Amino acid sequence: MSYDSMGQRHDDVCSLLLLYLKEEHRAKRGRELDSPKWTVGSLRAAEIPQQRNGSDCGVFVCKYADYIAKGRPLTFKQSVRSALCAHLPSRNRHGNMSDAVDEFREQVEVGRKKKAEDVSDVKLLLFGPDGVDAC
Repeated sequence: MSYDSMGQRHDDVCSLLLLYLKEEHRAKRGRELDSPKWTVGSLRAAEIPQQRNGSDCGVFVCKYADYIAKGRPLTFKQSVRSALCAHLPSRNRHGNMSDAVDEFREQVEVGRKKKAEDVSDVKLLLFGPDGVDAC
């Protein structure tokens, strides 16, 4: 599914992504992907919250993901931006941008290290210690 907070539809992109997944599944698993179970398409602008400017795309992506992951209907409004921004690094305990940037960089670095550890764990599960496909 495509969720575009600027009201555009991306059915063609969704179809291309499904085609890629089918080909990748066939190449990696040696069998066809059961694609009829998949929903492909874009939601109409009237079905999802829309932004009123050209700068809140990232905020809307985060909110879409948050609501979908929690199984909640997409009912938030543009005003969610001010609530979300209160938690961004620029609003840190130090009160100045330089310290906020430093704090953000530290958080990013911790996230990178954690991601690398997670990727290593997944590779080990999938391919075993010898690097051979375990599936």
